Amino acid sequence: MLAILLASCQAAATPTSTPLPPTPTKAAVPAAPTTPPAPAAATATAPAPAAAPATPTKPPVTPTSSAAQPTGKVIVVITGEPDNFESENFNSKQIFQIGYNVVERLVERDPKTFGLKGLLAEKWEQVKPDTWRFTLRKNVKFHNGETLKAADAAATLNRLVDPARPEVRVKRYFPDVKEAIAVDDNTLDIVNKAPDPIMPLRMFFMPVDSAKFVKENPEERPTKALGTGPYKFVEWVRGQFIRLTANENYWGTPNIFKDVTFVWRKEPAVRAAMLMTGEVQVAQEITPSDAKKVKKAVSEATVETPMIRFDSDRPPFKDVRIRKAMSLALDRKTFAETVMEGNAQPASQMFAPFTIGYDPNLKPVYDVEGAKKLVKEAGAEGLAVPFDVYKGRYARETELAEAIVGAWTTIGLKPSLTTVDVAKSRDLSYAIGEACPAAHSIEHGNEFGDAAGSFDSYIVTGGRQSCVTDAAVTKLIKEGSTLSGEARAKKYQEVSRWVYENVPVIPLIHRGQIYGLDPTLDWKPRIDGLFLLKEFSRVK
Repeated sequence: MLAILLASCQAAATPTSTPLPPTPTKAAVPAAPTTPPAPAAATATAPAPAAAPATPTKPPVTPTSSAAQPTGKVIVVITGEPDNFESENFNSKQIFQIGYNVVERLVERDPKTFGLKGLLAEKWEQVKPDTWRFTLRKNVKFHNGETLKAADAAATLNRLVDPARPEVRVKRYFPDVKEAIAVDDNTLDIVNKAPDPIMPLRMFFMPVDSAKFVKENPEERPTKALGTGPYKFVEWVRGQFIRLTANENYWGTPNIFKDVTFVWRKEPAVRAAMLMTGEVQVAQEITPSDAKKVKKAVSEATVETPMIRFDSDRPPFKDVRIRKAMSLALDRKTFAETVMEGNAQPASQMFAPFTIGYDPNLKPVYDVEGAKKLVKEAGAEGLAVPFDVYKGRYARETELAEAIVGAWTTIGLKPSLTTVDVAKSRDLSYAIGEACPAAHSIEHGNEFGDAAGSFDSYIVTGGRQSCVTDAAVTKLIKEGSTLSGEARAKKYQEVSRWVYENVPVIPLIHRGQIYGLDPTLDWKPRIDGLFLLKEFSRVK
């Protein structure tokens, strides 16, 4: 994402029984992850930034009649049920974990190099300072038989950036898009209000809808996904499961699985137990201790950064001394090593170190006495601090929240912890203005590898998730958005220092991810958190 990308970028009720897979054979037990997480089955590596978005040189292979066809089924247990399948909400982990197997984007990243490459787009170029042109792949079909056209991509993007629809959650990825134009059936122009050097990278976040389906079936969009992807949507039984089946007419390489079922359980111990009993073949987000128990586990660092977001525009958190004190009270190193069982790294910034705009000179600081002093100076002793957190987003989230509350109590505050469900948590995360919660636990993932993916949402005045009003920092962010290369990195580092000093958010840790697998499967988690079934293979 540099000049454009990041190398482009306690026990719970027994779950309902699902069909059992073949009995797996014994595999080596992985070691507990370190920092970043790395059980024996996988090693975490961070991608290096590229200088500019490269035009793909080698399109994905089109299957031939002799290619192996998908067989069998797999059951995957994830952390939570999606709320809907609308493309406007595809930045939600519970949605894109499933949805990106059905709905495709113009570009994707190579899972090994993390370089940006074409998916529905074969190539792209900047034809004017404010215009990028994408050439789409020909003869690609939606699951309903329609042929993909540039008009579908144009309609999708224009709908996502429509100023009359401020509720659109992925709007933050396209802050300066003026209009998308279908030049012809396979040529798409994206016109910006100002030059945007990372526009190809932004297309990573745009699932392409069928314009006809969206127009004619608005009532079905929340519950039925339709795209061009390797899997087709079959059914969604609310509260129970979502089923997909392989797209027999997929334009790319065939999948290994014919049928896939997604189920969800909040407790990581339950997810691990389902894998150990053979109820599922893939278990998302298990703990390091459970990784030692399952027959096969794989891990990777992630871009996910749990944070605390303040309403810094209103008392009591308008006083920067209180925000600083609450940050200084937190021992992030202990959180990472003990609370998270080594499956994390301490965080000082909103994004991982490979991100353009990350300043290596900004370190996490733990100073209890300094925090107590600031609380006293601000007259905040005994201050009630409501703290909202969602339980089940990732392993040991509740334990981390409890450790934070304990730390704030130590410096003289009176925090109260409230657990909310996933829908309420999302509502709180997107609440701004007078509705902004006083202190709320969020998890932010910057898949961009570019600070714009964080600042445009959380820091800039008027951002989709911003409870910050500051003209000076907004000016810095806007200046950085038009730059590339080292100039972009330096400008965004200025913003990183402002965030570090003014504490509108408290970055806590950079979280790792561990998956449990049936020993007959091979797969490596992606640092961007995408769960793509097409990247699985079977052990030979």
